[in-house]
Amino acid sequence: GKAQFMCSPGVCIPLQWVCDTAEDCADGLDERGCKDPITRIQTCAADETPCLDGRGCVLNSKLCDGRRDCSDGSDEATCGRIGHKPSADCPNGFLCDDGTLCVSQGSLCNGHQDCYDGSDEANCSSSSDSIRNTQFQGMGVDQLSINSTSFLISCWMAQQKMVQYSFLPSISKVSDGVWKNMTWTNDSIYRFTDLEPYTEYNVTFYLRDSKSKTIYASNKYYNTTTGEGVPSPPRRIGVRQRIGHRVDVLWDAPEHPRGVIRSYTIHYAPPIPPVKKEVPMLWHPPNNKSISETIDGFFKPETNYSFWVTAHNGAFSSESSEVAYLVFDDIGDVDDLVNVSMSRLNDTAVYLEWHQIRGIEGYFVRILAPREYDMSDVVNTTATNITLIDLPTGVQVYVDIMAYKGDVFGNPFTIPLPIVGIPDESLNLTAKLIKERRTAVELSWTRPTSDRYKNKELEYRVHYSHLKNGLTSMGMMHPQKLITKDTTVIISGFHACESYLFAVGLRSGPLSKPVEIITRENAKAPIKNLHFNFLEDKSQLEIIWNANCDVLREPVAYKLFITEETREKVSRYRLNPTINTTLTHIINDVPTGARFKICIEADVSGSAETCAAVRSGHVAAPTGVVAWQAPNGHVMVSWQPPAGDTLAEHKYEVIVSEKEIPDDMLHPTKDMKTAIAEHSPILVVSYTTASPLYVSVRTVTKDGYYSDLSEVHTLNMEGMAEPQSAMGAIWWGAGAAVIVGIALGGALLHLAIRHRRLTRSFLRFTSHTPRYDSRRGQATIGDHDDDDVPPIHGFSDDEPLVIA
Repeated sequence: GKAQFMCSPGVCIPLQWVCDTAEDCADGLDERGCKDPITRIQTCAADETPCLDGRGCVLNSKLCDGRRDCSDGSDEATCGRIGHKPSADCPNGFLCDDGTLCVSQGSLCNGHQDCYDGSDEANCSSSSDSIRNTQFQGMGVDQLSINSTSFLISCWMAQQKMVQYSFLPSISKVSDGVWKNMTWTNDSIYRFTDLEPYTEYNVTFYLRDSKSKTIYASNKYYNTTTGEGVPSPPRRIGVRQRIGHRVDVLWDAPEHPRGVIRSYTIHYAPPIPPVKKEVPMLWHPPNNKSISETIDGFFKPETNYSFWVTAHNGAFSSESSEVAYLVFDDIGDVDDLVNVSMSRLNDTAVYLEWHQIRGIEGYFVRILAPREYDMSDVVNTTATNITLIDLPTGVQVYVDIMAYKGDVFGNPFTIPLPIVGIPDESLNLTAKLIKERRTAVELSWTRPTSDRYKNKELEYRVHYSHLKNGLTSMGMMHPQKLITKDTTVIISGFHACESYLFAVGLRSGPLSKPVEIITRENAKAPIKNLHFNFLEDKSQLEIIWNANCDVLREPVAYKLFITEETREKVSRYRLNPTINTTLTHIINDVPTGARFKICIEADVSGSAETCAAVRSGHVAAPTGVVAWQAPNGHVMVSWQPPAGDTLAEHKYEVIVSEKEIPDDMLHPTKDMKTAIAEHSPILVVSYTTASPLYVSVRTVTKDGYYSDLSEVHTLNMEGMAEPQSAMGAIWWGAGAAVIVGIALGGALLHLAIRHRRLTRSFLRFTSHTPRYDSRRGQATIGDHDDDDVPPIHGFSDDEPLVIA
């Protein structure tokens, strides 16, 4: 630079060092050719003092300030303790003895000199009464000591001579930030116990020295997570029949996974020992979504099967879920197609025909082509023939046909179609964001140029998808689609600040390579990641969401519409504008079992609304529902209350309907009959219909909120006879009285004989050990087959069983 002198290439010195009588360059070049070097002493300003080596000047205000400004240190050489000593402002730290620096309390006695005069380390090994704050040099958790409820923490520090220290461990859950102090100890190693599994904690120590008894807060803390614990059992298990060798098993994840659920195991019996199927969790479903798995096995008609599920995290397995039962129904089976005929109409169309299968509702037909063609649409038909058009040419195509009845499906019949023609051309797609609209994208492409497309009206398929849905080896997953004859389209309504993929192709041709577009900030775009957290101990519902962009330039206000669906109460809120991108709104005094529909949108005209449903915890539902028809036509219903329930806490609503009862029903319809009961059983109503009745029970809390429906019991009604005339009733009554008299005499004789038999049976009963089969829910007395001691059904596990 202009103020430097070059000794050699790459080596420079300050210009004022030239001709100053000292050789600074290695070869002395800076002093060669100097005239009268004695007179070339550095000239300084009036407010400056020359350094003794003549190589520079220093401001008078910097003399004796504890910093070496002259290269020879002469600006600090003649300073004394009582001389010039600027005083630094140091209200919360340690002021160095020379008064020039303020260092943090954590810098004292840490083995590193921070003050220029070293006063921060001066008294650490002395017996001075001036005991200062002591800082940990390190703190850590022994990783091998971590388990689901405890871990070992230790600290180390630079100690003063003749001083002993006591330690107070302190811990806080990251989720609530509440610190809890343990007890004082002389050991710098401590094990925290009785912790929650798979929970993140912050830990630290407080110090107390033996001389001053002063307590020091540490400036360090350590973050760690406890190990995985035993997960709670899976919830709400259900089973449904698919086809003769397939069963769908559905369940909800454990309420307390206490770790990351890695897999589930489905058990079913018979046979004995039960069959097991492992279900690895390669992905985790969203909140409130059930997990399902299809079991292929040999299931016998009219056989009662038991199903239960266990969950496994990285360390432990849960207890078994509740047992779900399924009597395999031969009527619900769907036969498979065995013969399909095909005729080719042209290069892009075929005609298929097959034989009718009895007792089914229809057929699903699906075209399978290479992935870049994405022929994933499914055709539903009740006919036994179909014409498929717009098929790809020049590639291998398959057709699947399967019969169905309700939610039961047969195995697919797969037909390979002969390869004809040549493949369609791929298109070149151009995509660009419309900056004025920020969340709208314009797509354009050119017509194919081959001669076979000339003078033809072409149709194009446009596919687009959010990037988070992922990619296959050939394109996007779960795309949205549109058909157009134009070569330019504008698609709007995307989320702001997100990545999207776009592709286009001829109606029956391959898709182009995906093109990615990132949208911009748009105040009207919908919010993201709406989710909820119910804090049952605080009766609070946390509503959590993210702004439509990770960074906001302008503050945004939000409107909340909260509908409590049980009582149909609507609340509206408007939040103050904010630039925060993660937002939370808390509803207080939320009872367990309430159901909400929550909608959020930006307080901007024309903004998009995002809605979601949530429940504030689950009320346990009754089990073991049984219904039967009394001789007078009334319906009797009994059930088992939830585990741990008391009569004072809950009541029960019995629902009877001539139509099937939806699983997610909240409010009964007008054609349903309901009754409230405090305990089981209850006599409901009289029905004269011969059609089946559907009966279910649910728990009602003291606040009026409902559990899910119990299992639905189907009752086949026999119908009631038409009422008779009064005279006919008298004759029938007289005849009935005579018959009753004869029957009573015979009954007395029968009871006398049966009493003797029961006495002998009871003696045999007391000499045998009752057995309880938890999988079948029945008790068996002894090993004999006496008709007076049949198997007893209708029990639940883990409850006292007294038989007399």
